[in-house]
Amino acid sequence: MKKGSLKLNTFKRTHKKTSSRDSEQLGGTSPTDSERQMYAQERLDNFRWLSKLLGSYADCDPLTEKDEVDDKTAAKVSDICQFAELVYSAVPVELLVKHSKALEEADILQEYRHALSDSIFVGSVNGAKTDLTAYVVFRRSTGQLVVSISGTSKPKHMVQNLRAVRTIWPGLPSSEHVDRTAKDSVPTVHSGFLTLYRDIKSDLEQCIGDGIAAHHPAELVITGHSMGGSVAHLLSMDLLGPNLTIEIPKKMTLATFGAPRTGNAALVQHFRKLVREYKGHFEEYSVKGYNDGVVSVPPRSLGYVHFCQRPIYAFRRKMYWVPDGQSEASLFHVENSDTDVSQENNFPRGGHNYYGRDLEEMRRTLEALHAAGFPEKPDWQSQFWKDTRRGGDLDRAKTKDSLKP
Repeated sequence: MKKGSLKLNTFKRTHKKTSSRDSEQLGGTSPTDSERQMYAQERLDNFRWLSKLLGSYADCDPLTEKDEVDDKTAAKVSDICQFAELVYSAVPVELLVKHSKALEEADILQEYRHALSDSIFVGSVNGAKTDLTAYVVFRRSTGQLVVSISGTSKPKHMVQNLRAVRTIWPGLPSSEHVDRTAKDSVPTVHSGFLTLYRDIKSDLEQCIGDGIAAHHPAELVITGHSMGGSVAHLLSMDLLGPNLTIEIPKKMTLATFGAPRTGNAALVQHFRKLVREYKGHFEEYSVKGYNDGVVSVPPRSLGYVHFCQRPIYAFRRKMYWVPDGQSEASLFHVENSDTDVSQENNFPRGGHNYYGRDLEEMRRTLEALHAAGFPEKPDWQSQFWKDTRRGGDLDRAKTKDSLKP
């Protein structure tokens, strides 16, 4: 297998040789029919406007083939991303897992086939005040207990996103000495993200404990997309902290996708201290995508910084390690002689919902499944295909003039 070649048609190595200075030049090629149709169907905000407003290019050399993420890491990150996406499902994940064979036979959600069929559902939580959702599954083939936390999907979440005033992180142990009079020496966190996390904290920890007791996982995986990535970091700090009664596995992975900044430098230092003290193996992957403006907020001028010191940059189905010292940049020039502009769909515009797959397409599929009565109604499959064909015809009718070359 060549470097970067992945399963599931996600981030992958391509073969036709071309050279380009940066993303604008790569995106300037004529869109494929698949790309035209995808953008015609786009309804969710991808925050490209926010990237133009607040995004900044890194002050470093262009990313090249030498910066590409290795196959093994890329495959792991891509696999985890599936679970970060499935949390947005209009159909309960428990039902998707339980009826994964029926979905496979119906040729529905094929990109998520292995993730669903390989999983044992443990439980889900829903915040009583904020409606934030999360779920936990155990993966048979990997021995991973996966915890996935939803990003912004409801008006209540948007309200909390706007509460960017920082508050003291409550997870500090009483034994930790902090000079609370010194400016920026106290770990502080986005108050809205903290509210969202607190709303699910107790139930989610119970669910994680149940999963560990039932399945004895070799690895604990925490993941989230968008705001869910920020909440995933807060959960990870509590799981790594001294006050937790759950005995977590000796291997832990935190993977976030398009996550905003969450706290100040002191909070990041506190997180790093917990990671150093963890008596096990810890892996952290923070993926930021081309033209995803969410990773640029809240702005650094408000005292916010990112957790991850060496994030991953996702660009046209490929992943690159971000150079040292560039963790706060949101955009990077890419110069790769192995980029194939003739791929059926390379997500040339980037955006918040394109981390190796078309998240919006997945959500439409699951909404159609829900509307068709999956899995209770006997005719759910015929109704699903009837509705999706009708929707596809309408979207194709809009495609012709949806993109300019």
